[in-house]
Amino acid sequence: MGVRITVKTSFGKLDGTLKKEVCLSMAPLINRFPFVANHLKAMINKLNANNEKHVIKSWSRASMIIPEMVGHRIAIYNGKRHRPIQIKDAMVGHKLGEFALTRARKPQKAQNVKKPTKKK
Repeated sequence: MGVRITVKTSFGKLDGTLKKEVCLSMAPLINRFPFVANHLKAMINKLNANNEKHVIKSWSRASMIIPEMVGHRIAIYNGKRHRPIQIKDAMVGHKLGEFALTRARKPQKAQNVKKPTKKK
């Protein structure tokens, strides 16, 4: 889904034409129309209208953070439990799932290092 531009050039004694096609990509639709779950958007609008702030539970990890969500706490499901996240200005444009990790980080165990044995 791009715009095609045809450029004609002539070269030397052959007097032929060479066609070059260049595809320019259009801006992706995700930048213009971010996905936000309907129930989440309705809850945010309701809270903003009443000037209330409380934790909102959400299973929609694919929803994008929009400016209306800034300042709210949203508990995002990570597959095991809901992780409450405070939405800040820097998070706008990211997905909710990016802030609730699904895998627990386990530190690496120290490898057993064998002590050199004394020769007799």
